[in-house]
Amino acid sequence: MTEFHTLTTRDEITPELIAELNRRAHAERAAHMRAIGQRFAARLRSWFGLGRPRGTRPLAGVNA
Repeated sequence: MTEFHTLTTRDEITPELIAELNRRAHAERAAHMRAIGQRFAARLRSWFGLGRPRGTRPLAGVNA
């Protein structure tokens, strides 16, 4: 879980801290965008009848 810490002095706002916060924000944003992209790709596949839904297995003997 994210730790919240109140900064008490300007000295605590270091370039390293800013870089770490930027890294975390970017990672969260990237994960969110990836999830949106995967949902969109799944929707396109279902619209055009391409592929199988994720996590499903082919039926034995069908289109083998």
